[in-house]
Amino acid sequence: MSQNGDTGSRLSLPVKQSPAEKRQLKLELEIPYAELEAEYLRVRGEVAQDISLPGFRKGRVPLATLEKRYRESLRAQAIESILPKAYEQALKDNDIKAYGRG
Repeated sequence: MSQNGDTGSRLSLPVKQSPAEKRQLKLELEIPYAELEAEYLRVRGEVAQDISLPGFRKGRVPLATLEKRYRESLRAQAIESILPKAYEQALKDNDIKAYGRG
């Protein structure tokens, strides 16, 4: 695994394209559950190593406690982490040249 968390795996994404305003294209990506779950587990593992809660040593918080307190935050981090990779892959797979993000 590289330092940026990329496992080198290629996302396989269904992409729906629809025209928007002038020179714009709306992309809808479907990220497979397995890919999102893998990213969630990666993020959870990173957070588990670094988190410190009262009553637990750093990196020794039980996963059940971590998930109970921070599940939504972990999900949000996983989504924020996987979206740029998915976006770049969708552009590449569909031969789209982006001038910027809207």
